[in-house]
Amino acid sequence: MTLDELPGQLLELARSAQGEAAGWLLQRGEAIEASCVAGTADRFVLDPLELVAAADRGFELLGVWHSHPGGSPSPSPSDHAAARAWPGTLWLILALGSEPRLAAFRAGTHGLRPEPRFPGSGVLSSAAP
Repeated sequence: MTLDELPGQLLELARSAQGEAAGWLLQRGEAIEASCVAGTADRFVLDPLELVAAADRGFELLGVWHSHPGGSPSPSPSDHAAARAWPGTLWLILALGSEPRLAAFRAGTHGLRPEPRFPGSGVLSSAAP
């Protein structure tokens, strides 16, 4: 998929999960791939071994995405803490609800900072259930 197709794909993945959904954002050239794991109502765990397998297929880590099933697209304290391990990566948070919203952040040593240059941020146009 392309970067323009990513928000709609993430919305579809998140809606199919029970609880919080999450995954790696992987890139090879212009191609973007998003993995998906289901978490609990408010937590997720990603397998770093997936990154090894992705590297074997020629993909590089672009970032992390996850959903906030009943909340806002703002990072939680645990999001900030986890992001410190992956400085420079893109973090996308998808808030589900009647008007799904996607927000982009850049990870750094102090947590997550808004990434205003991401083209898919805001209310998603493919919000129909």
